Amino acid sequence: RRPAAADDERAAGDGSHRIGAAALRGAPPAGKTGGGGDRGDGRLDFAAILGSAIVLGLTPADVAATTLWEFQACVAGWNRAQGDEQVAPPSEDEFQALIYAAAQQEAADLARG
Repeated sequence: RRPAAADDERAAGDGSHRIGAAALRGAPPAGKTGGGGDRGDGRLDFAAILGSAIVLGLTPADVAATTLWEFQACVAGWNRAQGDEQVAPPSEDEFQALIYAAAQQEAADLARG
């Protein structure tokens, strides 16, 4: 038997709001259909949440058991582990130095045969 949405709320017990557990068991609630991307209207996009969860290795049940804050923390941690910080591009001088170094290395490799 699948628990009703009220069972999900009681199961949380801590007053926190779990990520749409009822919606994750079936079709999203009316007006909140999946489709990916930012809606721009403040509503949750369950398809995008579940898509991100799969990339993180989470199941729909895992997502249903988390709060939005917990899920966001999982995504932020995964992004940090994947190197989400922005790296500045090299300056023109740095770029030219890298091209020169690569050409020197290639010439040395060719000379060795």
